[in-house]
Amino acid sequence: MSLALTDRYVSRRPHEVRPGELYRRSKGKRMTELATVLELRQDPFGITHVRFDLAFERPDAGRFEGGTRILALRAFIATYRERVR
Repeated sequence: MSLALTDRYVSRRPHEVRPGELYRRSKGKRMTELATVLELRQDPFGITHVRFDLAFERPDAGRFEGGTRILALRAFIATYRERVR
């Protein structure tokens, strides 16, 4: 996805990303990533970053914790498009 398409998607986001929200991303037919937002912070350059816990789910193997990750807000929105709650 080009940066221009990502920028358009971010500007059309119907709500802001907030702590406590859960986002899902499918990784093929048998793997799902779940991202739970922990906090949003700006770095010294004014770029907002999302700190989130990541988990992986597979129907045949259950849920596995993936640890805490950080992405810039734009990258997070482009990656995790489906809000679950």
